[in-house]
Amino acid sequence: MRGKSIKVMLADSQPLCLHGLKSIIETQDNIKVIAQASNHEEIISFGVSSNADILIIDPQQRNYNGFDSIRIIRERGFSGKVILLMSDISCEVYQQASKVRVDGYLLKTASPDKLIRSINEVYKGKNYTDDDFTRILSETVECKITDMAEGEKVEQLSQREYEILRLVASGRNNKMIASQLFISEKTVKNHLTQIFKKLEVSDRVQATLFAIKHNIK
Repeated sequence: MRGKSIKVMLADSQPLCLHGLKSIIETQDNIKVIAQASNHEEIISFGVSSNADILIIDPQQRNYNGFDSIRIIRERGFSGKVILLMSDISCEVYQQASKVRVDGYLLKTASPDKLIRSINEVYKGKNYTDDDFTRILSETVECKITDMAEGEKVEQLSQREYEILRLVASGRNNKMIASQLFISEKTVKNHLTQIFKKLEVSDRVQATLFAIKHNIK
């Protein structure tokens, strides 16, 4: 018996890109593209009505700001995961991304295998960050300038918070972290709240990127 298919919505202003993504994704029996949007209005309409499990979106488009689109559909009830698929990355774009809840980061230069892996990982509740994305981000001049200030944020973490951040960056979920450290999942969640606050990040993906950038892994 076939399991439940992962329902994916695509958003990109370039028809060829949408077609290419759909062709790659639908080589998989367990993933189905149920909606394709090429502008802000379609993202809002399909995002609210399609009931997609995952939205894959390039937020850097000439005819719309994808970050605004993500924010609006979340406000209107979209509960799915979000993977950003981008042509390039800069500190400015990364900072914009940190203001919305994102579950994965992928570059358009990534292989089809990485695209499929990101969908499966995110669907399972994990975070996915393309290694090339992290490398390019860490090498940008703007981000290097912020390293000193970010280093001070790391120093604010307690030993336990540092340890939990390291485990988060390694891909472990709250249950696994709790088991490994012999604490409750509620305690893990409380520590994560403090970690996010001290690092000035909004979610696990942002915390993971921060940790990888500072070799906390």
